[in-house]
Amino acid sequence: MTKWYILSSSFKTLWMFVFFLFTIATSRAQWVKTNGPYGGNVASYVVSGDYLFAGTYINGVFRSMDNGDTWTQINSGLKNLNVKSLTVNGTTIFAGTSAGLYRSNDNGNIWSLDTAGLPPRSVDALTVSGSTIFAGNYENGVYRSTDNGDTWKKVTTSLGVEVLTVKGTSIFAGTWNDGVYRSTDNGNTWKKANNGLTAVNINALAANGTTIFAGTNNGLFFSLDNGNSWSQSNSGLTTQSVSLGVIALAISGNEVYAAISGDGLFRSTNNGDTWKPVNMGVINLSVSAVAVKGTTLFAGTSVGGLYRSTDNGTTWKHINTGLADIRVYALLNTGSTIFAGTEGGVYYTSDQGNSWRQTNTGLQEVPILSLSKIGTTIFAGAISGIYRSKDSGNIWTQVKYAMDMNVMAITEYNTSVFAGTDMVGILRSNDNGNKWGSVNIGLTDMHAFALTVRGTAIFAGTYNGIFRSTDNGNNWIQVSNGLKDKRVYTLTSNSTSIFAGTESSGVFRSIDDGDTWTQVSTGLPIVPIRALTISGTTLYAGTFKGGVFRTINNGETWSQLDTGLTRSIVTSLSINGTALYAGTFNEGIWKYENPSSINTPIQEYPTAAHITCYPNPASSSLSVNIPYQSFTPSLPVTYIISNLLGMKVMQFDHTESEFTIPINSFAIGMYTLVARQGDVRSAIVFYVTR
Repeated sequence: MTKWYILSSSFKTLWMFVFFLFTIATSRAQWVKTNGPYGGNVASYVVSGDYLFAGTYINGVFRSMDNGDTWTQINSGLKNLNVKSLTVNGTTIFAGTSAGLYRSNDNGNIWSLDTAGLPPRSVDALTVSGSTIFAGNYENGVYRSTDNGDTWKKVTTSLGVEVLTVKGTSIFAGTWNDGVYRSTDNGNTWKKANNGLTAVNINALAANGTTIFAGTNNGLFFSLDNGNSWSQSNSGLTTQSVSLGVIALAISGNEVYAAISGDGLFRSTNNGDTWKPVNMGVINLSVSAVAVKGTTLFAGTSVGGLYRSTDNGTTWKHINTGLADIRVYALLNTGSTIFAGTEGGVYYTSDQGNSWRQTNTGLQEVPILSLSKIGTTIFAGAISGIYRSKDSGNIWTQVKYAMDMNVMAITEYNTSVFAGTDMVGILRSNDNGNKWGSVNIGLTDMHAFALTVRGTAIFAGTYNGIFRSTDNGNNWIQVSNGLKDKRVYTLTSNSTSIFAGTESSGVFRSIDDGDTWTQVSTGLPIVPIRALTISGTTLYAGTFKGGVFRTINNGETWSQLDTGLTRSIVTSLSINGTALYAGTFNEGIWKYENPSSINTPIQEYPTAAHITCYPNPASSSLSVNIPYQSFTPSLPVTYIISNLLGMKVMQFDHTESEFTIPINSFAIGMYTLVARQGDVRSAIVFYVTR
């Protein structure tokens, strides 16, 4: 006969030992940035002596001291990291950001805000004439400094300035919707110079000898008389190229280079009479900035990072090492390989993040928002539909019937493939992605951001709560009872629970297939939850500017995994082996390496037996099982159950290898169950939920 003892005396030895092991293991772990993927959105370039500087839209300034081979982020003192323009005056570097102008006197090691006379507005353009610096602002026009930025004076009316350049003693300002303005007296007065200029949205200006070029939203123009008259310069450009618009211009010797949005780089060797494309090696054609350093050309793109050419643009080489500015939207673990969906297509690593390779054949470097492996096929959800690879990501083909839509999630349910989109609801394919059709009956919101499968049901997270289907997506019913925030961004599930990450209320859990939801957010900040993933009994949450959090008690309490990781926007999470990987918005991919903290929240004694319990979590009863070989048969085994505080709540002896105990009186929470027979013992964690 079994005797039961409900106890309240303290029994902390085992718990403290287990907690000590867990704490030591956790303290050894920290976030480290993986060696790639590299790239990002480069907005501006400037050369200063042997140094090359690149300004990015999100991550500030990067510097190269080896002609672009490697890059280092240099943002000390730079409070705004949206760098829109760069220039150099003597030994001083100036960086125009979306919230003011910064300068550095030590090649970018330290930056200081330059405020005397300048409004705290976006500095969209910078140029230098002699020792005079000009700064352009879309709202307030042009400002001038004659003392290296110590003081500034406004020298125009409120022109919508986009770009500035100097030709001889003239300064030119390109505006938005008002063409070109020119000053011939060091900025004291300005006059419109638009004769012959049929496009008035000016994106770029550059001077080559006696010629000045203007890049517009309707192609190229040039002037041979200092801007008094303009003529078109589009010979060799396609109609599409002209309509896409010229974003940047650069001069190298007698050659002129024009960057066209989405169509790459073009070169003219005859001062703009004719143009030819020079894109060999440039995977991403969204070129946004061009610079010249000696005989070397540099091109910055809006998603693919940096390229370099040493043969006048004939061929180009990717030079992104260290430029951790790329946006990562999705991570996929396929065993030996991790795939990353980024703004620049798909990357993969086969060596735990030590190196990454781009694999975009057939993708054209489109942003990839979701990834899923179904059977031997990898699916990639993009901003332009669905792509599929049947050879481990080497070659991709776009799937017909599922084009021109943003695909946020892809999963398998039964034998079908489901895709969640941000505008047209849910798509289903019954033939491995060859054909797709909408399955939206019952959905009240067409923004399907997340999908997960548990048991016989598939669940969809939308802007209007969670929906469930048990008939292969033919019909959906809303299951949002208890869901305080219906804006659901991410879903995941295990054998006992479904978890939902929301916009402003943290994480919710359901243990009844979505019929009811309970908020489980203690310890989480009030920020959007962008990613969820599960490893065993451990759940991880990636947040918006709050880092990554972990729970080992089914969501009851959370703790932050923030050692070494900046306050990033975490967009995706994946576990590979003993490492947790976090994809971020514009800060690349980070790795948290620690087997104990990821896979084994509680460690057993060295002389441990094997013990299991089920269901876990449990509510009214708990079944315990120990194999006969673990303990000596017929001799009693002592069992001790302790709560999270280390207080013993139950102790009993039992000789059978499998039995069930009542836990109706247990409070909701996490418990440890210890089995002990002489020197042989085992410990396991279980959870009580209701």
